[in-house]
Amino acid sequence: MLATLGLPPESEGWATEFKWDGCRSIVTTCGDSPVLWSRSGNSVEQSYPEVVAALAAAVGERKVVLDGELVALDHGRPSFGRLQHRMNVTRPTASLCRRFAVTFYAFDLLSADGVDLTRESYLDRRAALAALNLPGPRLQVPPHWVDVDSRTMLEVARQHALEGCVFKKVTSIYLPGARSRSWVKSVIRRRASLLVGGWSAGSGMQRNVVGSLLLGAYDLSGDLVYVGHVGTGFTNSMRRQLRDRLVEWERPTSPFRGFDQYSKGVHWTESRLVVDVEYREFTGAGLRHPSFKGIRADVSHHDVQWHLLL
Repeated sequence: MLATLGLPPESEGWATEFKWDGCRSIVTTCGDSPVLWSRSGNSVEQSYPEVVAALAAAVGERKVVLDGELVALDHGRPSFGRLQHRMNVTRPTASLCRRFAVTFYAFDLLSADGVDLTRESYLDRRAALAALNLPGPRLQVPPHWVDVDSRTMLEVARQHALEGCVFKKVTSIYLPGARSRSWVKSVIRRRASLLVGGWSAGSGMQRNVVGSLLLGAYDLSGDLVYVGHVGTGFTNSMRRQLRDRLVEWERPTSPFRGFDQYSKGVHWTESRLVVDVEYREFTGAGLRHPSFKGIRADVSHHDVQWHLLL
């Protein structure tokens, strides 16, 4: 069951869960060993042996179907960047599992001991899930709150650097495969001022204007480091304006320390232009889901600091 993107509900009769930035997974313990299924329908349990071991110990011979999220934590908060070290690794070493440990956050129970619970209400399914008494640290049942102000919960999520909230009608049944308005997700996006160090042209009608910007920020040593690129959020007029401004500052080499792998087709520029970008998360290797928001003439390039992205 999938949530609909939207504003937080203001009426009563809703429960709130935090949104965990990981990989959605269905767990089945109906065979000899627990199986983890991805949204694409592939079994991925070989990639997460510590989760499988925890499920086998906790559930035993009981037959259950759980819905939840595979999450990797960084100082107590979900990090998709850390999770990427485990995704698609079918035989992770013990060292890799220790360094980038993964936890399964179970937030719904669809079946227990052969009894289909999908037609039961959200609160009844949650009560049945709590009764399983799943232990940590590789298994967690994240909390939920009923009839708590939704905007307050979003602010709490923002203060703790979480991805957002999911609001679920307390009477809602579980609709497998459906995107329902009974579940509403509100995602928090971060915003940062970054320096442009280069640009590449677009394709087709945009081949003579800016297609994407290469972005950077200063680290604690005062070096300009590459943090990612952005290619969405521009109007056609802004793409032309950016091209006209950036060609005045063109230079032959990359302004980013130790970074020139995008040199083919890139126009390097002096790092004078500050722009605002919204993004979901900074992974250390790049920005997730960035979107251009505008030029910041009021921000000095000296104030563009790498650590402010974290």
